[in-house]
Amino acid sequence: MKIFILTEGGSKIGAGHVTRCLSLYQAFLELSYDIKIIVNGDEGIKKTLGNTNYLICDWLNNPNLIFNLIEKEDIIIIDSYLAPLQFYNKISSNLFSIYIDDYRRLDYPNGIVINGIIKSNHFNYPTDKCKINLIGNKYILLRKDFWNPPKREIKENITEIMVTFGNEDLRNLTPIIMKQLNKINSNFIKNIIVGSGFQSECIKLIEKLKDNNTNLFYSIDGKRMAEIMGSSDFAISAAGQTLNELACFGVPTFAITIIDNQIDNANSFESMGCLAGLTNYKNPNLAKNLKVTLEKFKSKGSRKGLSELLTKFIDGQGARNVAKEVLNYYNSLQKR
Repeated sequence: MKIFILTEGGSKIGAGHVTRCLSLYQAFLELSYDIKIIVNGDEGIKKTLGNTNYLICDWLNNPNLIFNLIEKEDIIIIDSYLAPLQFYNKISSNLFSIYIDDYRRLDYPNGIVINGIIKSNHFNYPTDKCKINLIGNKYILLRKDFWNPPKREIKENITEIMVTFGNEDLRNLTPIIMKQLNKINSNFIKNIIVGSGFQSECIKLIEKLKDNNTNLFYSIDGKRMAEIMGSSDFAISAAGQTLNELACFGVPTFAITIIDNQIDNANSFESMGCLAGLTNYKNPNLAKNLKVTLEKFKSKGSRKGLSELLTKFIDGQGARNVAKEVLNYYNSLQKR
């Protein structure tokens, strides 16, 4: 039995799907299973994939590439915003199938649905088709670098702030936030993440804004990302997969939704009191909201309370939990 993960990612659409698929890859690999990631993407995703067993191909438009690889006893995991229902139906009719979902994008066929959003029970996935639904914060998928977060030391004051808007910063928010942080407090140490998909003009502006209190980190891996989160007292982030990683490390975060599919995740965080602040990139009061939020969380006590709440909800073990439950169910079916 082999395990195949199908997903998408690249310089134009980001690395969020690939990042969380890597977590499952690592969890199954830890259990000594033969596993491969197949990505519909471009060369820009190779650095994220690292030394994994992967294949980059257009499986969306050429599904036979997949059907020629797999055998009946294999397990297939799909994490896609693009694959049509017909593809899922064909896959599920022949294979033990698992679907990673964020907002009940489709009425999925027979298989297992994974949705790790903190408050995802309201999606009401049907149980007549999907025999198991792995729903909620127990199943938040994080890479191996985030499985065992260190105990966070809460400083008296905010000294380091992490700024991260994904692999491509679709809205070119990084330089805007850098300017605002300098206005609020020029003494903040700014840890700026620059992804491989950033536009060249955006990078030039970021580098122009760099001062002695700015650290620029280009196209970093999960290990380095975890280190920066560990040293940062506060974060300003998009509301995708990185928000889950920050929460696992107990980093109080001001989240900015930059695309519609981040809204459910962000709202779930906010409803549970797990965000320092939340806004949308179009909000004309974004700068004002950021300033107010930093003032609100400047005290050690306020940040300590939020940090403890975050680590209570996300412990980093989601990928391992999924792998174990999937294999238990798969093995039970083989015995029937």
